[in-house]
Amino acid sequence: MSTSLLSEDQLKQQIRVRLAQGRLAVVPGVYKTNRGNGRPCIVCRRAIEPTDVEYQVDGAGIVLNAHGSCYLLWREESQGLRQVPVCRHCGKAVQVDEPRQREPAGYVHGSCRDADIRRRFR
Repeated sequence: MSTSLLSEDQLKQQIRVRLAQGRLAVVPGVYKTNRGNGRPCIVCRRAIEPTDVEYQVDGAGIVLNAHGSCYLLWREESQGLRQVPVCRHCGKAVQVDEPRQREPAGYVHGSCRDADIRRRFR
């Protein structure tokens, strides 16, 4: 059951549209959970209350928060779009023929990884 005012089917449709438009990142499948702290859900945009479980998804260098039920729908709608890996640093597709690195969370562009390493040692 979603905490959204939309039905599950409406929310799925909205997720599909936002994924297709690039306004919502494809879920990489790596997350951690916490107690909600009032931040808005990236999927339904409603507050994640302290009584809710907040799923944190690392995407393109930022943390995206979602209700548990919203996360499950988001992950489900992302399944078909994950055929081409998405770089967790820049959020763009990582093609087979370009320099890439394998990390625990998936593939990243070689240049994005190098830039991230340089940033850490400044």
